[in-house]
Amino acid sequence: MSKSKKKTSLINITVFIIYILISLAYFGFPTLNSPQTRYVGMNIDPTLFIWFIEWWPFAIIHHLNPFTTAYMWAPEGIKNLLWLNAIPGLSIIFSPLTILIGPVFTYNVIALLSPALSAFFAYILIKYITKNTAASAISAYLYGFSSFIMGNSDLNVFFICLIPLLVYLFLLKYDDKINAVVYVILSAVIFTLEFSISPEIYLIIFFFAITSILIYILLIIKNKKIEYLSKFIVNSFYFILSYVLSIVLVSPFLYIMFESIEKSPKYPMNPISWSTYIINLILPGPVIFLGGRLFYQIFNFRIRETASYLGIFIFIMLIWFAYERRKKSKSIAGKYLLILLAVILILSLGPYLHFNGNNTHFPLPWYIFYKLPVIGKAIPIRFMLFAFLILSIIAGLWLSSHNSSNPIKIIKYIILFLAIFSFIPNQYYFDSNSHMPRFFYKKEYKRYIKRNSIVMIIPFSNSGYSLLFQAYTKNYFRLAGGYNDTSFIPISYKRSLIFEHFLYNKKFSRTNSKKNLKTSNLFKKFLLYHKINYIIVVRGRNAYIPGYGSYHPFKRFKNILNTLGIIPVEKGGILLYKIPKNYK
Repeated sequence: MSKSKKKTSLINITVFIIYILISLAYFGFPTLNSPQTRYVGMNIDPTLFIWFIEWWPFAIIHHLNPFTTAYMWAPEGIKNLLWLNAIPGLSIIFSPLTILIGPVFTYNVIALLSPALSAFFAYILIKYITKNTAASAISAYLYGFSSFIMGNSDLNVFFICLIPLLVYLFLLKYDDKINAVVYVILSAVIFTLEFSISPEIYLIIFFFAITSILIYILLIIKNKKIEYLSKFIVNSFYFILSYVLSIVLVSPFLYIMFESIEKSPKYPMNPISWSTYIINLILPGPVIFLGGRLFYQIFNFRIRETASYLGIFIFIMLIWFAYERRKKSKSIAGKYLLILLAVILILSLGPYLHFNGNNTHFPLPWYIFYKLPVIGKAIPIRFMLFAFLILSIIAGLWLSSHNSSNPIKIIKYIILFLAIFSFIPNQYYFDSNSHMPRFFYKKEYKRYIKRNSIVMIIPFSNSGYSLLFQAYTKNYFRLAGGYNDTSFIPISYKRSLIFEHFLYNKKFSRTNSKKNLKTSNLFKKFLLYHKINYIIVVRGRNAYIPGYGSYHPFKRFKNILNTLGIIPVEKGGILLYKIPKNYK
């Protein structure tokens, strides 16, 4: 290896280490103090991904069908897990770490690696375009540590490092640095991996790729750069071919998904609600450290509305960049990036314009696609991940402009550093404590619970951390409960008043007027029907219900638990109720 290549490799490694350190500083503390019981993320949603990280290696090792499970919502289980963002790709890649240390630790590693990898691959892309290491390293931050990352706690959505890698491969092929066969195979593999992480992102990548191809072709024709047209079309054909090949590779997964399409989510996230609010392009949401809490109180912003925040300094950069490029008629790259960014921002606004948190019912361009099958279910606010990639490329070009004098370059770097500073997250939102009882942490459950028994944990379902506890035990028991997606919960659970009582804290009268059953009888019937062998009740304020806040589960449900007539065993921070085999 030559000295120049060694130097380049050393610089690249240094840049990646810096990104890792930034990720640790932003999201790693105080999770690092207890990586087995705390996790990076907000509320309960990450526990589903922790469960899947454990599930795939567990199912494969034990020769189980990994696409269905009876370990969640036992005994009926879930018939098709692929509709639940099952992340098989990430789970299998990191399975050695999961097997050695555990799923919570593995999840934290992935969560901390994700923004660093996203920034690093964006850096490689921008460096290839600009040939400027410093400008690339700084501008890539805008992608890896964007407000889009801050506003998304779902692992399948914020693991977005593969997208700049796809663009980088396309540019290598366009410049004839790699041959067509290598390009198609590599891109198809990356597409396949992306599908195994997020089918939704996999779908919208292709949508925006086609959009960007059409815009570029129109610009070529308009600017009479016909000499570039044939080469671009040929390379675009190879891109489409790689995507088609990836569809072939993921076809077994698609078959399994569409085989049970009638059991797919009937109430997906509403694209109208999950759209960019135009005011959030300028003002931050609560997850952003600088000003986020203030504007949260004034405008009642939600966490997801952080994902679209650009800030005033980004707009200053965009105006400056557009001004610089206005006279560069020989190059259409700047115009192309600005037009593509504008298109993405407009589409991210969704089918209707929102202002100050309210739907104005004024139709926007995405309304046309909103009415179409498949793509119409895409979440418009997700489109912002492409906007941040384009912004990072623009920032790299802007900083590395050859026409800028030294004082002007200093001003540019100051503006970009101010933009970076405005994206610093509020660390409070990225540390979740499961308050794991010693009963699980010290593996005391092995002394008191038989393997493969069905266990009900209170706090129940999404009002607690039962999925994380089960995953931590490496699925030692089956769970009478699970992630609360109403499309997948067995009907026998949803129809029970006991289910609503434990999950939603829903009050009901002492008797059911239709069947004249007492509360105690309803509870016993629920336990017997679902073949529940044990009930574990966490001692302490270890639950959260939206609208109710945290609560003490045993105190809240003490009366209904007392109707069982069973003396619980108190051990390791929990109360254990063993349901007798002849229980009536």
